[in-house]
Amino acid sequence: MPNPNYVIEFNGERLQVDQPELSGAQIRALFGVEPSWNLVLEAKGAEPDVLLSDDQVVSLERPVRIFSMPPAMFGVE
Repeated sequence: MPNPNYVIEFNGERLQVDQPELSGAQIRALFGVEPSWNLVLEAKGAEPDVLLSDDQVVSLERPVRIFSMPPAMFGVE
């Protein structure tokens, strides 16, 4: 049986996993996020949040918070 040592919080849902890192695609599949929605890694302190791509890898060595949001169309007329 896997040993869940790593924590990821997604849209307020906390989940323990047994992998030290996950790609954006794995996170998307794990939480059932639609492909058109953005995944955003919440940064600590004054750092800006990070828009995750499907091939970007996130370390879970410390708990992370990720949220999803629909694609934005700012400035479109």
